[in-house]
Amino acid sequence: MAFDHPVQARKGTKYLSVDLTLDGKAPTSAFVVFGELVSQAVNQTGDYATDFGVGNQHICLTVNTITGTGDITITGTSVTEGGATVTASDTEVLSVDATAGQRWQSSKKWWDVQNIDIPAGISAIDYDIEICGYLDFGNEDTTLLGYRLDVVLGGSAPELSLRIRKVQDDGGGKMSIVNVEDIGLDLGGGGAGIVDNLRTAGDDRSYTSTELLAFASDGGKLDIKTTDLSTYFSSDENVFECAAKDEGILIDLRGQPTSGDLRQIDRVFLELFFGQP
Repeated sequence: MAFDHPVQARKGTKYLSVDLTLDGKAPTSAFVVFGELVSQAVNQTGDYATDFGVGNQHICLTVNTITGTGDITITGTSVTEGGATVTASDTEVLSVDATAGQRWQSSKKWWDVQNIDIPAGISAIDYDIEICGYLDFGNEDTTLLGYRLDVVLGGSAPELSLRIRKVQDDGGGKMSIVNVEDIGLDLGGGGAGIVDNLRTAGDDRSYTSTELLAFASDGGKLDIKTTDLSTYFSSDENVFECAAKDEGILIDLRGQPTSGDLRQIDRVFLELFFGQP
């Protein structure tokens, strides 16, 4: 099926489109569109000396509990942002405070890591290790204005959720994950139609419709479009400061929370609309 929706260009607006063929007859937990946030290890209580590949991405440490403060040192092979120049036996220090439940992100990107060393000043710690890669728009500051998601259904009970997240640089090496969008459809297993997993009260875009349920079929097409991100958000949640900070975008397709599975989706065409911050 061809998608026929010519884009009307607007001054200062950039577009990025992705066309994915999923042939989604069998359920799958998620499909990554851009970026990754992958667990390497959980509940570590001391030095981590197991070599692991990172693949030109950042390292994130989530400090679950901590007693004391100090400089956690990452040792491995780093890679530069622009030219992919490799530095072996390189190190980076994360100056960790006593905040529990805090994510910390390496500023450097790494090909691989050999050690994560906990200093003596931290007498007790429980932390998780993640590999974090994201679309950073060539290290240019960018505002996500909105998107259009075209979906070709692969059956009568499809489930899908588009999730857009921001990797936010909170300063001093601290990082958080901010939800920018989480909306989709649940047309099977007692589902009701469009499901908004993010906005609430008067901003909730959920929509229950028996006609929409009847519409779902193999080869049916459904569109979701949002262009109000700059007016909806009040704290620049849709602004990505990628030049001076380590920020970027993560996008994936999942099922709805009722099942957790992406089901009966044959094809998606995702178009993102960007402007200058």
